[in-house]
Amino acid sequence: MNNNINNSTEKKSVGSVLKSTKFKRSGMATIMTVVFIVLVIALNILVSLLSARFPSMNIDMTAQKLNTLSDSALDAAKNVPNDTEIYVIAKEDDARNDRIFSEIKFSQVSNLLDKMAEANPKIKISYIDADTNPQFMSEHANENLSTGSVLISTAQRTKTLRIIDLFSASQDQTTGAMSYFSNVDSALANAVTMVNLENIPVVSVISGHDEFFDTTARADLETLLSNNSYSVQNVNLLTGEISADTQVLVIAAPSTDYTSEEIQKLRDFLSDSPAQAKLPNLAGFLEEWGVAVEEGVVIETNNTRIFSTNESYIIVDSAGVVLAENSYPLLVAPSSSPLQILFTSNADIAVKPLWKTSANAYTVMEELLENPDTSEQIIATLSEKIINVGGMPTTRNVVVFGSTPALTSSFITASTFSNPNYTIDLFSYLTGVEKNNNAIAPNQIQTNTIDISASGATIINLGLFVFTIGIPLVILIVGLIVFLKRRHL
Repeated sequence: MNNNINNSTEKKSVGSVLKSTKFKRSGMATIMTVVFIVLVIALNILVSLLSARFPSMNIDMTAQKLNTLSDSALDAAKNVPNDTEIYVIAKEDDARNDRIFSEIKFSQVSNLLDKMAEANPKIKISYIDADTNPQFMSEHANENLSTGSVLISTAQRTKTLRIIDLFSASQDQTTGAMSYFSNVDSALANAVTMVNLENIPVVSVISGHDEFFDTTARADLETLLSNNSYSVQNVNLLTGEISADTQVLVIAAPSTDYTSEEIQKLRDFLSDSPAQAKLPNLAGFLEEWGVAVEEGVVIETNNTRIFSTNESYIIVDSAGVVLAENSYPLLVAPSSSPLQILFTSNADIAVKPLWKTSANAYTVMEELLENPDTSEQIIATLSEKIINVGGMPTTRNVVVFGSTPALTSSFITASTFSNPNYTIDLFSYLTGVEKNNNAIAPNQIQTNTIDISASGATIINLGLFVFTIGIPLVILIVGLIVFLKRRHL
């Protein structure tokens, strides 16, 4: 009898507890806690999945916005019309976690490529491990690929970006400290634009005569042209031929004379008339085109037309015969030889000045003169000849610059000067190809100074509102709810 009573009492006690308000509140608090944890985990998984699918969701915390596409680069990606394959020569995990180069934030390449692919489904990104995929490397042996290279390919053509095209470095001569810079945004944007163009104008630069252009100057000119969708080739006239698709041939101030065979190759390229008489040197060839390069250096006496207090660093005028619709307020021609126009026109060649000095300039052979006779000096010329090719009239041009330094890195890589714009406009005129207004000028961004630090606005938004106020407030509210629930248990 007692046992039955005890069992009944125990059952009632358990039932009472399960039905009690205290148990319900305690159970509800536990459920809320579990649900909250599950929601946090689910939200984290969802955000991870969405950020992988939509890279633009990822917050760029770098001070220089290294992981954000510029407006121009984003437009370039959106406007890609053809299927474009981009191959990064690296293990994906190494590329995304900066394990390729110790000093370079290579993850920027992956981050910007992700956003390009997000902007346009025609852009596909692949990672190629050179060690495990030797077949790919063999198939693209002509591209000279190495770890960190980026190969952009369409049905029309391919373009390889080397690591030095994506990043650069400089050393402080005083402290020896290295500074690293990123060109990734503009390099990727210009590359995807170039490989999608219908036609690429070809520029050939002649070598083999101890030209003024050293490796650096040649690379700077090539970069300027490549960024504006030109293909640059090198040709040695002693051992090679000018390619048939060449539209502009650059002779960069040679220090040794050309052979008669080389001159004939130049003549053939410009006139398609190999039967003409041969001349012994380049000077004679230029005279055929109505231009003579004279001795001496042009000096400017007007201080307002001098750059960097050097009388031979002259601010010149565009003569306006061609490119008259454009303005070039700061064209600088350093250390220029004077040019003489031998004739303005003959039977088939017309010669025009391109760059002129003010009327206050003169030519000096050795020492500066106190009271020189000054006059306008010609610094650059354009000779034009119309020939018949395949039944169609075609223009051949010879451009002569008295100042080769005007086309070197100091003056064609700085937006301060008008030299870069003039150079590209001139090449567009010579090739008949419309200037690529979508080209993005290289914009070097230092990566190793403060790029892992947040900007002032980011520090305030994340530091104050998120970490200082937001997260603690959420924790406080959740803790208060749990406390109030349990207080009545």
